[in-house]
Amino acid sequence: MLFDQVDTALLHFLQNPIRNIDYLDKKCADPSWYVRTAHRIPLIRKLLTNEQLKSLIGHQLLKNLRQIKTSAKETLKPHPKLTGKNNIDLFMSTLNQYFNIEICSTLLKTAPPEFHTSIDLYRKQALFGKLEYNCNRATENLELDESYIYSILKNPELWKTYYLSETYFLLTLDLMQASYSGDELLIKPTPKLQSSLRQRWLAETSEFHSIISDLVLLNHYREIIDQGKFLSFSDKDALTDYFLDKCLSIHVGFLSSALKNNSRYHYLRDIVFVAAFLEIRALQGHSRTHYAAFSGYINPASLSYMNSALSSEDLPKVDSAQSFIAVQGSEYIHGPLKLKYGLKKLVGLLLGNIKDPKNPHDVKSLFGNNFEQEHMIDYIRSINGNRYIVHPGFKAGTNAKIKKYDIDLVIEDSHHNTFYFIQAKYRLSDQPTFLSEQYEVMQKDDFHKGYALQLLSLKNNLADKSIRDKLNGLGLSAATEKNSHFILLHNMPFLNFHQVHGIYFYEWNLFRNLLKNGKIHINQNLQIKEEYTLTDEQLCEPDRIVDAYFGESASGRQNAINYLLYLNTQVTYRLGHLKIRSDII
Repeated sequence: MLFDQVDTALLHFLQNPIRNIDYLDKKCADPSWYVRTAHRIPLIRKLLTNEQLKSLIGHQLLKNLRQIKTSAKETLKPHPKLTGKNNIDLFMSTLNQYFNIEICSTLLKTAPPEFHTSIDLYRKQALFGKLEYNCNRATENLELDESYIYSILKNPELWKTYYLSETYFLLTLDLMQASYSGDELLIKPTPKLQSSLRQRWLAETSEFHSIISDLVLLNHYREIIDQGKFLSFSDKDALTDYFLDKCLSIHVGFLSSALKNNSRYHYLRDIVFVAAFLEIRALQGHSRTHYAAFSGYINPASLSYMNSALSSEDLPKVDSAQSFIAVQGSEYIHGPLKLKYGLKKLVGLLLGNIKDPKNPHDVKSLFGNNFEQEHMIDYIRSINGNRYIVHPGFKAGTNAKIKKYDIDLVIEDSHHNTFYFIQAKYRLSDQPTFLSEQYEVMQKDDFHKGYALQLLSLKNNLADKSIRDKLNGLGLSAATEKNSHFILLHNMPFLNFHQVHGIYFYEWNLFRNLLKNGKIHINQNLQIKEEYTLTDEQLCEPDRIVDAYFGESASGRQNAINYLLYLNTQVTYRLGHLKIRSDII
């Protein structure tokens, strides 16, 4: 299963293969004489085991990484004119010379003619996704800016080595396995990974549809500006409210008084509006915007803070906030980072750990406390219907027999007489994108504590007399071991439908829609329509919920088609003496 605990040294290798090349030196055994010899003989190499093939892959990675470590600075050169969306076709054709996306021939033969157009579009999207992801990994590791992306793509050994390093990580965790078929080294998911593939695919697809909804909204405001009109202040507030909620899980209808009166919250609103406004400008084809275009909508102090913090005369590093928005003179420059990821980077930089002079708490803590203690409870209570009853949270007292449990709220499903004990973990500025970042989050003490201590402590002791007495006093006497379930609720889109030790993981945007019968927004010809995917599925049945997303609805049928495409997609490339065909992950 994805996101189990992993060896720290292996995780560090995935985070930065060049810096942590010593992991392969220590952990990856050199291929034996037998393995090297057998690999040269077609009739024998198909007998090589997964472990033996993994040693060959690790050896090739080690060889390439050593070369890259010594030569990268000399071979990689900036191309300042080859950046941005106008050069995507060049980037794609360059990558396609040595790395290909292929669809299973059986599927192509049986697909109707009209389906082939969709397949071609899907293949291009898949190739671009790998291009962007892998280039970003390399540029961040090498501390380079956007102007080096073309140079990285022109260095096939570097690009393919980075791609294979993530595959090697999955092989080491027994999530993928290698075998030979003819002259190709096949790499496929193991049953251990297959059990969570559909959930992960659906989580990523849901996030993609969320981004499409954002684009539809932004296009609406772009059309207003294209007509020569100005955004009204109510437009400004609506745009800001929307992205506060969608990107940062801050719903303006459920703010504490402490937050409403915090000057840093109003600064945050200005940050979000500027980011959204520049996104609209990017849709118009403008990467540069004079601050006069939006300064009338925001506080002069906010503008001054942003000018100072985002000033950058050179192209910024790809993993920096300035790679989303940089300031040069009087112009704000929209960089390559996408809105949600870039906005969180921006917020992390601009808010930092600063405090409101009139408030003893830093604003990040205020947002976290508001989400975990008020936002969720008030939002769920506001949902129409009487199915879900919200009970306040509780935690272990100082002298409690059972220690360390901490529950933020309890949801009672009155239709099924079930109880959900929920612990929330809020991240204002974290947006784990790379697989290494996602694994790192799951291993961090504060996040791990949420389910390993705060939830499992209660789950494993629910029948204890001291716990029963506590629940009875809280009006939760009907909650038993059989009808009680435990959820870690967070605001990171990658982690949905996940289960560990009987704890269910849901992201807030999905979770609140599950409470509304699986409400989703689907895009039809740039029109957003609502659809409801659930009938009577319960929160403790993530597999049934996933099944429902592939059901007999417009979105369900489309999901089924797209997932079939995904399962039949492979990448092909050569690295050294290895000719690799791998399922896309």
